[in-house]
Order: sequence, then structure tokens, then C-alpha cells
Amino acid sequence: MKILVYQTRGSVAFPLEEILKERGHQVVLCHSLEQAIEAWDKDKSFDCIIAETNDSPQGLTKKERELSQTGLLSGWIWLKNYVFRIKPEMRVRTIMYTDYIKEIYKFVPYKKLRDIHFAKKYIHHEVNFELVLYYVEIIENLEQ
Repeated sequence: MKILVYQTRGSVAFPLEEILKERGHQVVLCHSLEQAIEAWDKDKSFDCIIAETNDSPQGLTKKERELSQTGLLSGWIWLKNYVFRIKPEMRVRTIMYTDYIKEIYKFVPYKKLRDIHFAKKYIHHEVNFELVLYYVEIIENLEQ
């Protein structure tokens, strides 16, 4: 599968990219929201998106920056306004890999989050990709 990985933390992004490539996936790695916006604008043929939520809201409009709660939800705003608006079918092909799951549910109605996979990212623990890789397998099976 062709996977867009939007992850600002290199200690998470690089091992995840390596594991996905070892499993035969083509990976486009974005280290910022601006890179994710640019990658999506250039190519909308991704089979899967793995995205974080908390990042600098650079690249968003003034209104979108306000909605992002000063960056806390910038990844969600990008997905909602740039990805899902153009390709709503990407909802079931998206994994939110974040340590801010509670905050997302606090600010975003559950109905808008339906069909999106969530995997908790633990900052202060050894990085564990099991749930992300499990969701990647589920998404891969959607194609069969």
C-alpha cells in the first residue's frame, strides 16, 4: 500500500517508516503539517494515512488555526478540511496515532470521528506500533 505518514517526532517517524517499508509498503514521510498538506496536494492516491494531531498550525488558514485549538488539533483540521472533504472514503483508511485522544473527543463530536482508527502514542514509553500495524492490516484487507 501507499501510506502517507504524518509524524513530527523523528524517534517515532523513522522506526515506523522502516517497519512499514520492511512489510512492503511505499511510505511518504511528512515531518510537519505543511509537508502533509503539500504531499496530499501533490498526490491523492494514498491507500492509508497515519497522522498525528498536535503540531504547529503552519499552513492552515487563520480560521483553521483558531479551530485547531492553537495546534492541538491541527492534524484533525487537515484531515477534515483537506483530505476527507475531497476523498471521504479515506476516513476508514486513516489512523490517528496520537497521545491526545481525550482532547480530540473533548473538542470534536464523536459523529465526525466515526470510522477513523485511533492508536494511542505513548511519549514516555518504548514506542509500540502494534495497534498501528494492526490497523494497517485491516486497511490492507479492505482492498481484497
